[in-house]
Amino acid sequence: MRGMQAGEDQARAAGMEQQTAEAQERVAQLEAELETARQQAAEAEQRATQLQADLEEARS
Repeated sequence: MRGMQAGEDQARAAGMEQQTAEAQERVAQLEAELETARQQAAEAEQRATQLQADLEEARS
């Protein structure tokens, strides 16, 4: 009986380790996507600032 329990515990632990590894991989992926989005937002902000300056210059 103890052998079955130990086997079940090992299987459960292996499943939890797999879930943890998958979650860590997903976190890394999301962090990379977030960094890309931040870079794109910074570039868009710079572009908006430049367009605003161009617009003001064209109006004067």
